[in-house]
Amino acid sequence: MAVIPITSVSLSVLPVRGGDVLTIGGTFDVSKFYQVYIGLNGDDTDEPCYSGNYGDGYLIEPSSASAMSCVTPPLDRGAGHILSIYTSPAVDEGHWGAGCGAPLTAVEVMHRDLLFEVRRSWTRDMDTGPRDLELEPRMDQ
Repeated sequence: MAVIPITSVSLSVLPVRGGDVLTIGGTFDVSKFYQVYIGLNGDDTDEPCYSGNYGDGYLIEPSSASAMSCVTPPLDRGAGHILSIYTSPAVDEGHWGAGCGAPLTAVEVMHRDLLFEVRRSWTRDMDTGPRDLELEPRMDQ
């Protein structure tokens, strides 16, 4: 079993709700599909990541030989989540795996953070109110 080296992960802290795009740096064969898992076991019994492409389900195709992106699944809150990558058994009999060097942490995202994230996504001509917590007017007591 050959190990797939992981050189970087775009997010080390993941929201428990899932649905965030995770970009993984490493060495990938662009002619193969992969399956990515995140969880406490560090193997294919953990929660699978989604491809983000309609109809591909959990089969993830690298965007280049050095990067691939996937969409995170809902996770249990806490530290110690491990990223595992396997070549898809449906496409290739080889079953390569690797664990991410640094454990990932899943956290509950606060409503306040989501509010400012949505406000920043809208164009400047829309009156959304402050787009960052620091721009919110102070309430003196």
